[in-house]
Amino acid sequence: MVKHLKENRGQAIVEFALVLPFLLTLLLGIIEFGWLFNSWLTITSSAREGARVAAVNIDVSNDSVQMAVKRHVEGLSGFVFDDVNYTSKNSLDAATLSVGHAAVAIEPWDINNRSPGSEVAVYVKGSVKPLVGVFVQHPVEIWGQAVMRRE
Repeated sequence: MVKHLKENRGQAIVEFALVLPFLLTLLLGIIEFGWLFNSWLTITSSAREGARVAAVNIDVSNDSVQMAVKRHVEGLSGFVFDDVNYTSKNSLDAATLSVGHAAVAIEPWDINNRSPGSEVAVYVKGSVKPLVGVFVQHPVEIWGQAVMRRE
């Protein structure tokens, strides 16, 4: 009986050493996904906040919409807001953002084209660096958009 116990002494450590890489990979994947998902939620929520300001307020300026998005983005995350006026989704799409930065585009850009019943679209683009960097090594562009009907 004593001889049988001596033969199994290192078995648990060897099994743990074999399973540990898989567990760490799974844990790092969960952390990475959570980080990127949180960034996407922040960007999408910020676009919704800007669209809400543009849809509810009468004669609201583009600067007011951008400030609403900026307060929301900078209040919830580590994003820094770029104060560049992108007049359409296409111009925002062509823009290259630094890591950790976000920018907004509003359509229609011309305030005179926003009549009650028309739609206002707010697009927010952010560039986020992966937290862990095991599965995704390069910065990721995250988009958020919200479309609301003017009241």
